Amino acid sequence: VVSGLISDENSTLSVLMNSRVLFILSNRDIFFNWLSSSYSISSPNEYSLFFMEAHFDHIRDFFQKSFDALNRSPTRRSQRLLKYTHLVQFDHVDHRLTTKFLFDHQLQITDRIESALLLCDAISLLHFNSSLPLYFKGITGDILIDENGIRQSSFRVHRLVNGLPSLISTVYPYFSENQTMEYLISNPHSFSILPPYKPQCNFDGSDCSITHIVVISLVISLAIISPLSLAWYLQRKEHQLQRMPWRIAYEDIKNEEEVHGTLPSNASSSMRSLSCIGTAQFDAIRGTINGHKVSMKSFMQKKAITFTRKEMEYFNQLKGISHTNLNAFEGISFNQNGEFIVCWAYTQRQSLENVLFKTDQKLGRNFRASFIRSILKGLLWIQTSSIRVHGALFLSNCVVDSYWVVKLTDFGLQSLINSKLRSKDILTYPLFNFEDLPQKYLQVAPEILREMQKTQERSLGTEQGDIYQLGMLMYQILFDQIPFAHLKEDSRSIMKRIMSMDGASVKPLIPEDTGLTVRLVSIMQQCWQMKEMTRPTLTKIIDAVHREFGNE
Repeated sequence: VVSGLISDENSTLSVLMNSRVLFILSNRDIFFNWLSSSYSISSPNEYSLFFMEAHFDHIRDFFQKSFDALNRSPTRRSQRLLKYTHLVQFDHVDHRLTTKFLFDHQLQITDRIESALLLCDAISLLHFNSSLPLYFKGITGDILIDENGIRQSSFRVHRLVNGLPSLISTVYPYFSENQTMEYLISNPHSFSILPPYKPQCNFDGSDCSITHIVVISLVISLAIISPLSLAWYLQRKEHQLQRMPWRIAYEDIKNEEEVHGTLPSNASSSMRSLSCIGTAQFDAIRGTINGHKVSMKSFMQKKAITFTRKEMEYFNQLKGISHTNLNAFEGISFNQNGEFIVCWAYTQRQSLENVLFKTDQKLGRNFRASFIRSILKGLLWIQTSSIRVHGALFLSNCVVDSYWVVKLTDFGLQSLINSKLRSKDILTYPLFNFEDLPQKYLQVAPEILREMQKTQERSLGTEQGDIYQLGMLMYQILFDQIPFAHLKEDSRSIMKRIMSMDGASVKPLIPEDTGLTVRLVSIMQQCWQMKEMTRPTLTKIIDAVHREFGNE
């Protein structure tokens, strides 16, 4: 409270000049006369008015007479006060309890009866010797006496809503756990429309001398600059789109055999194509773009290819990805020399498959933990981006750079490649044949294998399918073992068992004395559940890995 006064009508102006919220205690007629007077509405002209009364006259009548009084004011802007005018009725009696009491005893409701009930509660205070504050349940409602010996009442706040008087909030007193008086306010958001605590130009208008000029200048500047900036941004975006930074000229590409001189640089297009297409469905070969090493997947192109605007925007997005654990997408070469070539950055240590099973590297626990963490970070980025799914989480698609950082590669393009294969725009040799899938496809989720068998094309994958393969990756990294190596059957027979209803029994063998906690081994095994929805989330796996390896 900044100030309070017992006032006649002529001493209100000084209060108005320094106030924003006014609590007015008077009879209604004096309040209405005050509203209609010219001096009562001076700068600032937006107040929150709260008229307090302890008896319950007609609510609609209060707002009607407030409206009439403001209409009589010579200052037309004063009429906006009506939407900030509140009628606050406070009472010590919970009328629901007193009405029930009277009904139970077959008594009529009168002011005298309610006064008698109040007197009963007052007499009840004689039985209490406890110190203040004090609380007990009385006939007329909850009795709360504060530390000053004053009984606290409840309040009902009314305001016009869509032109109709409405109860917008009720305020109840209560004792908190530490025996201090608190108030519970229902619908506190109802007060959010009130004027701000401080007027825009301050109480004396001092903030508007320069501010208004600055604001107007900024608005004008924005009105001019914003369209120009937007036009420049759209033009730049369009230019970037048409420039196609992801497109690679065919003549800039050389495959590994050309680089090492085993294939002449002037060899025919068909010779170059056949030298790198054989494994395009599953593996990449090495090459260079202007001397820069890349991994390539090449397809025969049978028709001229055009990309939609949406596809070109997607390629731009893919080209712009910069993440420590995602391999860089270099681009695509198409509509030249009958080849469609997808290029990714080449990493010095090649893939995790090469590091774990094709070299003599002896890797400790910290290295293996780091590999798993890198894969998790890369997959987390993919799942939270618009790409959502990797779809081919094999060791061969986890490449390792010179700093031993693992990066996921070959993601985000399978949908496009499948559509071009279906439309016969591109071909691969040999053609996809589910019966001849490489052994690493034993690590694919059973539902994905069934889909591939049905569609006879590489699956786009699912988030749950990525979790299944993630479990397989963890198995190989932690144990240096290829999944299902303990089984004596051939790959085709194992794959049939995995896809069958009995697939739940076909799991990689966990070695004895792994040195790992049950938590990590268990969550890895949960990744191989037959039902997709029972597999753990990526967040749970990240948590288990962090608990296992901590800050190692």
